Amino acid sequence: MSIYDDLVPVATEVLNEFNQPNLLYVELVPATGGTPFNPGEPTPVIHPIIGGVARGVEFKYVDGSQVVASDGQITCSVKQSFTPDIKDYVDVGGQRCKIKRATGLPPTAPVVYIIIYER
Repeated sequence: MSIYDDLVPVATEVLNEFNQPNLLYVELVPATGGTPFNPGEPTPVIHPIIGGVARGVEFKYVDGSQVVASDGQITCSVKQSFTPDIKDYVDVGGQRCKIKRATGLPPTAPVVYIIIYER
């Protein structure tokens, strides 16, 4: 076990203290059947984001291409029922936003928390 394994429950507990209940993850499940050129409409599956906190993006994460200064950032626990993917969306207070990037931190070792960047 590493220190990061010990930090996962600590980070989860802290993030659950600041949980914002109006954060939802919208996973788009591809349609079955159809043709390669007309696969059909994907089905949205809604997951609550547990221990999520939304705010404006921190300047240190702005790269000018994927993440810009006007984007939002959701920091959440790794204990989720989904794996963040840029093909999906998040609902922040009823506003549907496209995921631009998702990063697990730290980038090496066991991930302690996730940051989702949205626009």
